[in-house]
This record gives sequence, structure tokens and C-alpha cells, in this order.
Amino acid sequence: MEHQNHHTTLTNGAISSEAGFRWIKEGLLFGILMFIIMQLILPYINGDDITQASLLIAVPVWLFAGIFYGLTIRYLRNRLKS
Repeated sequence: MEHQNHHTTLTNGAISSEAGFRWIKEGLLFGILMFIIMQLILPYINGDDITQASLLIAVPVWLFAGIFYGLTIRYLRNRLKS
């Protein structure tokens, strides 16, 4: 039986590789959005300085946080499927 939706393709119980890396895309998107909000938008709204040093520190922090978020979501999705 074949089941297809916009994120995964199931064929005989096998999940396509696109679905296997979905968590990375979601995690990176989360990290990038949080970086933009926390390092650019909120300081601008509050009238704080946006420095090169704060941006350089924030990039790896938010990328790591995004990957961690993606892994957490992957774990929870797999746990709910079981």
C-alpha cells in the first residue's frame, strides 16, 4: 500500500530520505528565526546596540539551539508513532 503526503512518502513501510532529514530543516529554520528575532528585531525595538561581537557569538548558539530543537521534535514524533 502506498501513502503519500506533502512531507513523507511511505512505500511498504519505508520512509523516504526526505522525511529522514526533515528535522534538520525544521531545526535550522527555528534557529535562524530565533536569531533574527532575538539578535536583530528585539534589540532594535528596545533601542539596544547590535554589535558584531554579539552577532558572531549568537550565530553558533542559535544554530546549535535549532539542531537541538530539531532533534527533540524528531524524538517526540518517533515516540508518538510507537
